[in-house]
Amino acid sequence: MITRVPAAMAAPRQPTYTALTRPLPALPPHPKPKPAVVEETPPDEESVPIEIAERPLTRSEAVQQEEEVAALRRSPLGVRTVAIARMFAGTRYRRGGLSSRGMDCSGLVVRVMQMEGLNVPHHAATLYHLGTPIRTTSLQPGDLLFFRGSAHGGISHVAIWVGDNRFIHASSSNRGVTVDTLSGYYAKHFAGARRLKR
Repeated sequence: MITRVPAAMAAPRQPTYTALTRPLPALPPHPKPKPAVVEETPPDEESVPIEIAERPLTRSEAVQQEEEVAALRRSPLGVRTVAIARMFAGTRYRRGGLSSRGMDCSGLVVRVMQMEGLNVPHHAATLYHLGTPIRTTSLQPGDLLFFRGSAHGGISHVAIWVGDNRFIHASSSNRGVTVDTLSGYYAKHFAGARRLKR
């Protein structure tokens, strides 16, 4: 038997669609991104070039770095002397030599002092009579140390004081320019120290 569904329960009518007769309004153009503005700060007149960090330095970090650079420029000449001498570490020993191809103990001193603008004799015993005598308790980087040879007792070796009980010198044909401590053999044959006036 067929029963009639009341109108209220009947399926809803499907809406009908009609085509639009007028076009949609155009969308406004998308704004182009503005390029990032990089502000450049003019350097101070007295500033020194500094290494670029991964992030910008704060004002206090920049001031600290500038102070460190200025301190290095004011550092004692002896600190620079040691830095220059260390450039020759590993150079082979060559009697009478004073180049990077080989040097003896006084050759190292001559070469380092030349780079500091000072001409000195290429002879350890003669160097011993130059400058001001210095006690071991007053040694500063760059002072010269002298040693007596065991054969004749005269001055036969010279080195440059590094600090912390160490010195750099052209040691021997086996070791070349190296750093040693003022102990053992060297303490036993130590003859004195001099500070050259620069």
